[in-house]
Amino acid sequence: MSRKPRLLLMTVALFGWANLCFSVSELNVDFADEEFARYFSNIQSASLQESELFLDNLNQHLKLKPAQQQTWLRFKVTFLEQIEQRQQKRLKLKEIKSLNSVDTLTLRSSHLETRLKETQTLLAVITPFYQQLDGEQKTQFDKVMQHLWFKRRNHR
Repeated sequence: MSRKPRLLLMTVALFGWANLCFSVSELNVDFADEEFARYFSNIQSASLQESELFLDNLNQHLKLKPAQQQTWLRFKVTFLEQIEQRQQKRLKLKEIKSLNSVDTLTLRSSHLETRLKETQTLLAVITPFYQQLDGEQKTQFDKVMQHLWFKRRNHR
C-alpha cells in the first residue's frame, strides 16, 4: 500500500475512533441523565423527608445559580406541600372500607378537581422558575420532570 492511501486510511480510522469516543461520551452523559431522571421519579412514593432530599439532589444536578434560588424555593415548597397533601389523602382513602357506585364517582370527581388545582398551582410556580433556567438546565429539568410525569401516568 502506498503512503497516501495508508495515511488516508489512518486519518479516517483515527477520525472515526475519535468520533466514536465523542459519541460514547455523549451516551454516558445521556445515560447519567436518564439514571438521575429515574432516581428522581421515585419521589412520588417517597416519604416527605426523602422527597426533600430528591429535590435537593435535583437542585445540585441542575447547578442552580443564586439568582435562581428564590423561584426554585417556591417550586420546592409547592411540590413538597402537594406531596404531603397526597400522602394524607392516601391515608384517608385506606380507611374507606367500601363505596357504592355513586360514592366512587363522587370521590373520583373530587380527586380530578384536586389534581387540576394542583396542576394549575404547580404550573404557576414552575413557569417563572423555568424561564430563569439556561438551555442546559432546561434540558436537564425537562428530562427529569417528563420522566416523573410519564411514570406517574403509567403507574396509577
